[in-house]
Amino acid sequence: MPVGDVEELTKAIMITLRDPNHPDVAKRAQDFRIEKQVQNYLKVLLNDNETLIPSLELKGQ
Repeated sequence: MPVGDVEELTKAIMITLRDPNHPDVAKRAQDFRIEKQVQNYLKVLLNDNETLIPSLELKGQ
């Protein structure tokens, strides 16, 4: 949609709000699980992309 097109933005928001259980929402929400965020912080703090604490390993991944 073009930048500044208020009507199109309004339509897009309304369409999104009509379907609060869209499959992409649940999938995207997984990126914000506490376990995943802890791992991300540890990677940054320890400057190590391979660091995983066993008790915090992501289940099912």
